[in-house]
Amino acid sequence: MKIVDKESITSNKSKRRIIIIAILVLIIATPIVSVVRNPVMRPASWTRASLLRDMPIGTHIDEVVDLIESNYEWNILLMLERHGFIVLENDRPTMFANLSDPNDPRIVGNQSIRLHLGDYFILLFGVAVEAYLAFDADGYLIEIAIWKDVNSI
Repeated sequence: MKIVDKESITSNKSKRRIIIIAILVLIIATPIVSVVRNPVMRPASWTRASLLRDMPIGTHIDEVVDLIESNYEWNILLMLERHGFIVLENDRPTMFANLSDPNDPRIVGNQSIRLHLGDYFILLFGVAVEAYLAFDADGYLIEIAIWKDVNSI
């Protein structure tokens, strides 16, 4: 019969606690690290603020296009030189404004760019993150709207 002393029992319990704590830390830290490493996973307001730091209101469209082209993760999906984007009832921006009514108050800007910022996955859902950039008639940035499109796999 093997005799087990109290010290080895206490030592085993301490090791188990350390392992459990380490697992819990990993479970909690993994999503945090993912958000830090992939900025498109951050809330839309953070994404918008980040874009505004890179291209503040008043930046000319040529400078914005240069910045977009220098970022290998971003892609221009659509660039319209003669109308802005429209914000729908659910706060979703879209490029397909009612062109027959140029005075529609929901239209933002005179020119616009639809920009794909990236994708990420949460469980069985894919999320595409896009920015809509509006410019005035002279080509200066006046607004940025962010849309996250969630699709099931």
